[in-house]
Amino acid sequence: YAPFRNLLRDHILKTWPLGPGDDLMGEPVLTRHLHSVLTASREYGIDSRRLRKLLVTAGVVRAVEQGRSDAWELFTPEEAEPVLSRLETLVSATDLQDALLISRTHFESLRKDGYFAPTLEGPEH
Repeated sequence: YAPFRNLLRDHILKTWPLGPGDDLMGEPVLTRHLHSVLTASREYGIDSRRLRKLLVTAGVVRAVEQGRSDAWELFTPEEAEPVLSRLETLVSATDLQDALLISRTHFESLRKDGYFAPTLEGPEH
C-alpha cells in the first residue's frame, strides 16, 4: 500500500490547508503549501472575518457571499504574503484605544482630524 499511501499523502498536502504542527497519516507536516482564511487567522492571531475582508480587498480570496467557508477558502502563503507580513507589525484600532486609554468616540474624533490614519486599506479601517 505504500505507493498509494504516498500518492494520497502528496495530494492531500497540496490541496488541504495543512502546515507545520499538523500530522497527516501518522507523519508530521513540515511545509505549508496552502492556507485557508481560518488557518491564517489562527496563525496570525487575527479575527477570521477581519482577515477575510483584508484578503478580499487585496484580491486574494472571494467575499464570503461568493466564496467558500473560511475553513476551505484557500490561497497560497505567497499570494497573501503582502497582507499577512504587515499584520505582524500593526496594531488594531481597538488595541490602540486601549493602550492610549481613550474612548472610541475620542479615537474617532482624532481620526477625523487626521491622526491615526489606517495603514491597511479595506472596510472598517
